[in-house]
Amino acid sequence: MEGVVLRGTGRLFATLKGYTSGGKTGSAQVYDLKAHVYTHKYNASFHRIRAGGESADRDPVTLNNTSIGSAGFGGPAAAPVFRQVAMGALRMLDVPKDLPEGIDSDQAGARRGL
Repeated sequence: MEGVVLRGTGRLFATLKGYTSGGKTGSAQVYDLKAHVYTHKYNASFHRIRAGGESADRDPVTLNNTSIGSAGFGGPAAAPVFRQVAMGALRMLDVPKDLPEGIDSDQAGARRGL
């Protein structure tokens, strides 16, 4: 799951500066039960797996009824919300950074063969 943040759809949107993180983006097209058709709306999500070495596998970030197109999918829609909330929480909880200064998560992943 760290590969999603290092190289996948979460790379531009879910990277936590100074912390390793992993997760999975998701997009589900909304179905209109009354009309019996799929709409042009999506439920975008980012399921966080690790942040700063802490297990955080519950309560994904989910945005309902996002717009059509790639901007409404999980990476561009939900992952930035995850990043803002996670960085604020890590600061407030005083969680120490797990990446050395000057090393970004991409370089750390390469060192671990991810």
